[in-house]
Amino acid sequence: MMADKLPKIAIKGLHKQFGEKIVLNDLDLEVPDGQSMVIIGGSGTGKSVLLKNILGLLSPEKGNILIDEQNVVSSTGALSFSKVPKELIIIGGGYIGLE
Repeated sequence: MMADKLPKIAIKGLHKQFGEKIVLNDLDLEVPDGQSMVIIGGSGTGKSVLLKNILGLLSPEKGNILIDEQNVVSSTGALSFSKVPKELIIIGGGYIGLE
């Protein structure tokens, strides 16, 4: 990330699990404004779970998701749909795009 350009999406310490299965474990990720990112991985490695957390379709147990510097995860881990920007969309089978 360039010092003068803040990330469009910043994920800090994201943790998501289903029962005993830990899918995302203390994940940190930044997507710079105006850039695209591809997430590649094998089946069951958390790609769709990550995207669903960013979009508010799932809630993480821990961590923060910041979009335009605004945290969209509450202190209880629930996502606030009103805080997720309306221009955040899914295209195809798991691409996040910003209109």
